[in-house]
Amino acid sequence: MLVAVEARRFARDTRGMGRYVRALLPRLISSRPSLSVELYVADDAQAAFARAWLAGSGIPSSRLTVRRIGELRQSAADVFWYPWNHADPLPAHGPVVVTIHDVAPLALPDRRISALFRNLLWRRRYARAASNATIVLTDSEFSAREVERFLNVPRARIRVAHLGPDAPAIDGRGEPDLLAGADAAALVRMGVSTPYILTVGADDRRKDLDTAARAVARLVAGGRRVSLVQAGNRRRRNAAAPHAWIVPLGYVEQPDLAALYRTAAAVAIPSIYEGFGLPLLEAMGHGAPVVCSRAASLPEIGGTAPLWFEPGDDAGMAAALARVLDDPTVSAACRAAGLDQASLFSWEATATGTLAAFDDAAALAGDR
Repeated sequence: MLVAVEARRFARDTRGMGRYVRALLPRLISSRPSLSVELYVADDAQAAFARAWLAGSGIPSSRLTVRRIGELRQSAADVFWYPWNHADPLPAHGPVVVTIHDVAPLALPDRRISALFRNLLWRRRYARAASNATIVLTDSEFSAREVERFLNVPRARIRVAHLGPDAPAIDGRGEPDLLAGADAAALVRMGVSTPYILTVGADDRRKDLDTAARAVARLVAGGRRVSLVQAGNRRRRNAAAPHAWIVPLGYVEQPDLAALYRTAAAVAIPSIYEGFGLPLLEAMGHGAPVVCSRAASLPEIGGTAPLWFEPGDDAGMAAALARVLDDPTVSAACRAAGLDQASLFSWEATATGTLAAFDDAAALAGDR
């Protein structure tokens, strides 16, 4: 099977979708010896990045080639994969698999007058992707229902492949001396002091980071010595933190993010909408106690491991955080349950589900 991948965001996307593609490509190829991939990028700079990544990925160059996006319509690929929620440009012929991670812009549209045109563009983009997809691949059963509801895609054309966590260099179960030394050095370099509550994600409206700030403010007002560390891009990068106990780090590279997960007193997930919730899975996989909003896909991914609170309920979140901070037994139980829950997910399983979607798309196209 030859798979063509639309990859114009491959070089610049450092968030969830970019990590999704970079995690899957080696596993797709290693899982199936007969599979080859064409990666379609926009320009010379992106091609150079992709080739450099390929050289360090362990993928044989004979199995993955880098091409310009203008050549995609001439590709003779068996399947065309669009991993970034859209399908453009379309191939001249052949089955199309579109990964729609979530439909947040449709479920939570921006209500401002200034955003009306942008909302319309989002709707057209998603509708085009859904209507042209032979198979829609998504990250959770929750997102499958949302794709069916908002885009009128029949459930028979939707496949689910849960995401996987990046393998922690040191998980919460072992190597305590090495963990303490390496992670302590990372915290000093980032200017982070313990104990702290960690949030991970850009300050998008659906991440609801304000609820986390209000919850930690309750803890601080109650006399607890704790800070709120925010890892993720901020809209106003140079804005000062509104409180001394808030530590905005901006974007954090993966090794430092792993150290933050492992040494956090708790990881707070206040999101009101997630198609999957990769920070939840990563936090559990690194042995962090998790306090999580009972919203969207998060209960599907977290199971019984987190302490749950209702979306937007800062008092409920503060109470859950206080349980973790004040009771070592609760903290230890959350850590152990999170590690067990995270072990149910892997990128290898994601690759298996993705390959099955490719096979189904090829079979449907053949039937037609």
